[in-house]
Amino acid sequence: MKTFFLISILNLLNPHTPTTAAQALPSVDALVSTKSNGRQAVFPGFQEYLKNHLVYPELARKHGIEGVVCVQVNIDETGKVGPVRILKKLGFGCDEAVISLLQNMPRWQPALSEGKMTQQSLNLNIRFKLN
Repeated sequence: MKTFFLISILNLLNPHTPTTAAQALPSVDALVSTKSNGRQAVFPGFQEYLKNHLVYPELARKHGIEGVVCVQVNIDETGKVGPVRILKKLGFGCDEAVISLLQNMPRWQPALSEGKMTQQSLNLNIRFKLN
């Protein structure tokens, strides 16, 4: 039986920090599937990594594109990010930016099930927002 957790990582930037049109305000919602007697895959400092590494595509900024890219990513039993599949496209280079971000990440802490490291699929919603 699988249990689903909804993780919302919000307020990635200090709300008192002024932003420009060139800055992205990324956020992520994750629907995580894991076995009820295990631990989900985690990446400590994910929100900071997202804030520092997500590139808001110039084409998307130029056209004022905001929205969400939904992806499914697999984290293997060693913590390596595996294939990334786009579930909902945003376009204007945003989909490619998310794929690049995820595929170039350092290793995660893998999921645990019954005390053993195991692969896990995560559904992530990466939000692009301009100010």
